[in-house]
Amino acid sequence: MKLHRGDIGLKNYENKGRGVVALSRFQPNEVIERTTVLVFPPQQFETICDSRNKLGPLKSHMLIWDKNESTGEVTAAISYGAMSFCNHNGSPNARFKPDRDNEVVELVALKSIQEGEEICIQYKEPEKILDIVGWDSDY
Repeated sequence: MKLHRGDIGLKNYENKGRGVVALSRFQPNEVIERTTVLVFPPQQFETICDSRNKLGPLKSHMLIWDKNESTGEVTAAISYGAMSFCNHNGSPNARFKPDRDNEVVELVALKSIQEGEEICIQYKEPEKILDIVGWDSDY
């Protein structure tokens, strides 16, 4: 399995915290980063949720890896790459592309990204994906 560390870094953004910044240009469909993930099976995922049925401090770093529609069980994952610090943007310039068979995830450019530009993804709405009640986005 080949991993890829693109020319990216972390930067502090006012009102957002740390985010991913391009240190070189990326073209549409170019792999920015490919890295392994730590997968949490449904039983382990439930143990990291707090008693109020929230994802706790790991919330902003977790990917929904899979959801069994018939049982509602969720498998989650955490990336070991810088991509786990991507911030949200309603018009993202990148997206995650999971490779479940190899337990890796790619961060792929959706459009041209310039050197110095923040690399952002569009967050899914985990409260709808997971049917979490009383979701607190400030947790």
